[in-house]
Amino acid sequence: LTTEAGTLALTVIATVILYAALLFVMMALAFGFVDSCIRLRNGEVTGVGVIFGKFGMLPKIIKLTLLLLAIIVPYMVICGICSAFPNVFTFLLMLAAAVGYIYVLLRVSMCTYILLENPYTTAWASVKQSWYMMSGHSWRYFVLVLSFLLAALTMGIGMFWLMPYMEMTTVNFYYDLKQNLLAAQE
Repeated sequence: LTTEAGTLALTVIATVILYAALLFVMMALAFGFVDSCIRLRNGEVTGVGVIFGKFGMLPKIIKLTLLLLAIIVPYMVICGICSAFPNVFTFLLMLAAAVGYIYVLLRVSMCTYILLENPYTTAWASVKQSWYMMSGHSWRYFVLVLSFLLAALTMGIGMFWLMPYMEMTTVNFYYDLKQNLLAAQE
């Protein structure tokens, strides 16, 4: 029995480590894909090497992910607690937390683009810049994201064709925000 418990514990630990490693690889590849879209938008040469070239940014990507989790977890905790005690008050509290959660996600949604464009920026600085950049534009971005919701109705199959278009649209949204900020500063 002790050997089985030890084997199970090792299996669980190995699985967690494997999933974490896979998550980090996927995050680096996602940053590479976004960087490829940024380069494509700017008329630069892009290729598979760009997508696989962001593993050097992995520490910064992990810091950004942990920072965003620290910002978002309180909303998730509130929703979890409220779901354990179902009544009208907790439903309204959970609804308010969900709205707050979405709002915070929208405000920090440009962090990836800021980090890719300014590789020497810290994760926290990218969060602050995204928060500032999205001020007054969260609703526009929310509507933009909702416009892609129909792809979810195809059980995710439509996402295969839509993801590159969605990413390029978001890159263009980022550059539009950036241009508006620069024009406002002049």
